[in-house]
Amino acid sequence: MGLSKPEPARPAKKAAKKAARAPKENVRDASGRTSKDGGDREGGGGKTARARQKPRPTPDSSQVDGKRLYIGNLSYDAAEHDLEDLLKGVGAVRKIEIVYNRNTHRSKGYGFAEMARVDEAKRAVEVLHDQPFMGRTLIVNGAKSKGPVDSDGDPAPQENPPPNLPENEE
Repeated sequence: MGLSKPEPARPAKKAAKKAARAPKENVRDASGRTSKDGGDREGGGGKTARARQKPRPTPDSSQVDGKRLYIGNLSYDAAEHDLEDLLKGVGAVRKIEIVYNRNTHRSKGYGFAEMARVDEAKRAVEVLHDQPFMGRTLIVNGAKSKGPVDSDGDPAPQENPPPNLPENEE
């Protein structure tokens, strides 16, 4: 019996280190969802879930200065005629533009609409902002100006032409 020596007892360092560690971040649960705090959370978490819980504040329609509207958070499948049908319920629509990626020709998820009158644009912001459309919640605001406009809503003539344009001499 004297040939084998008993193994010296090793301290349980690894188990103590694991217990002292903070929980892992960005761990996936069985459903494939990522949880930032490592714990189980009802609803899965993430920015989209939080965004659904708190509705966006409705923009003040008095801030709408012109006939042009910004329409954001569009479905990538939305087409101009879909937006036109939606906006016709509010008022007369002059023009619809959805912004596309020039390389992939896929929608960027936002666009612009021009209504016939300013009061219709204001009403569209009040009615359509934060409403569901094709599976997404719309963002509808007054668009930032492309530049100065005259009283008719048309682009105002420039007093000084840009320096790169040749001047007409007659």
